[in-house]
Amino acid sequence: MDNNIGTSLILLNSLKGVSYFEKTKKLLEYKETSFDTILTGNVALYKPLDLPQIDRKCFFYDLDKNGFDFVVQKYFPLNNNSKKNQSLKIRIKKK
Repeated sequence: MDNNIGTSLILLNSLKGVSYFEKTKKLLEYKETSFDTILTGNVALYKPLDLPQIDRKCFFYDLDKNGFDFVVQKYFPLNNNSKKNQSLKIRIKKK
């Protein structure tokens, strides 16, 4: 399963989740593992991420009314002025 592009993680936190997984697991390549082994690469499971607080009600209103692309731009914009993004643009243009 280690293909150097990461492995998805599925946590089954409810009976409904277990039910969905049971219905789809024949289509997946998976390996059952203990919770302790996944903590190192998944900091968000035990520590809040340093993200700005988002008004949940507004977020879901915008998502329903305007769609996924809209909420990505509104709530998670890329900083287009950063040196990292500028250098990426330059590198793409050169290619």
